[in-house]
Amino acid sequence: MTNESYARLVRFGAIYDLIATAGLAVPPLAAVVLGVIRGLDAQLGFDTAFRPVDATTMFLINLAGCFVIIWAIARLRMPTVQLGRMDAGLRLALVGLQVWAVAMGATPILLGIGLVLAIIAILELRRPRGD
Repeated sequence: MTNESYARLVRFGAIYDLIATAGLAVPPLAAVVLGVIRGLDAQLGFDTAFRPVDATTMFLINLAGCFVIIWAIARLRMPTVQLGRMDAGLRLALVGLQVWAVAMGATPILLGIGLVLAIIAILELRRPRGD
């Protein structure tokens, strides 16, 4: 992988993150995103029990969405190897948290999202030529 293709990979991960999480940064949109996840969970036959989201939980969801947006913008502007490596570490930590959440009763849809995160992380851990 060349340095330029590595930069494209880092940008791709950032764009994916923006698409996947931008709706979580705004309370009304986050409620819609959570509703879509609930509906998909039911359609897939998982029948996961979802609790109502209180104001504190919604704040934490929105906070996480804001952090992801800022982190994605940083990687779009500076798609460096250093940021790619840090992003890979973050993605792998999130995969671990998703596995834990599913083990604790969260929707298995998280495992599908985790698979995408793990693939991007593995690619970001590759060493570009000339590095």
